[in-house]
Amino acid sequence: MGIYANINFKEVSEVRNRIKNLRIANNISQAELGNKVKASNQAISAYESGFRNPKPETWQALADYFNVSIAYLKGAYSKDEILKMLQEAYKKAPHYGANSYYQVRNEISFNVDLVMIAHGFIEPNEPSINGMLSQSDVNNFEFWKQNFSFIFESVAIAWLISRPIEVSDDEILKAINEAIQIELSKLATDTRERQDKDGYWLESPSKYLSKRQEFINDHITQDGTLEF
Repeated sequence: MGIYANINFKEVSEVRNRIKNLRIANNISQAELGNKVKASNQAISAYESGFRNPKPETWQALADYFNVSIAYLKGAYSKDEILKMLQEAYKKAPHYGANSYYQVRNEISFNVDLVMIAHGFIEPNEPSINGMLSQSDVNNFEFWKQNFSFIFESVAIAWLISRPIEVSDDEILKAINEAIQIELSKLATDTRERQDKDGYWLESPSKYLSKRQEFINDHITQDGTLEF
């Protein structure tokens, strides 16, 4: 069942909603928000503190006003939040070495690079083991949206953005990493050549990944380390 079986899909209390954070971000008072959704400021205060839960129609009115999903309002993750966790994991991975606490972050960095190698974005003979993206791409959130939105096809990730559930950051990163690994397994069997945005023909994803493996095999030492 993969990482999906390891995530603790325990629904969180609606106390952990985002009403207060969104209200403050929009710079409106409880009374003003109450007027917008036909509720008293006392009711809004109770919703924010968890003493009361909104009725279904009030949840919908709040979601419509803030232009978010009800699931997000109740505490589920947004797609942007998940992608930002991926982006931050990649940023930090090269700084931590191979200790077990940061193992998933290192695996994510390694797998992200493989995805981009498979798409012809990074040369397969790049003399590095991970962290091969340029700093401008790493820091560009649009880059992650354009190239890694496939992770939302994962069942585990879909749960994270569809309902409020109790998970740790480490569990989310494991789910992200598994989603990337699933994509890599598809790319490893993709033999189609394609054109890039400038019209140049690229080799197939499977060919690029094979070349990367050959490059690593040529540079691996007897003790399992890589020498470039």
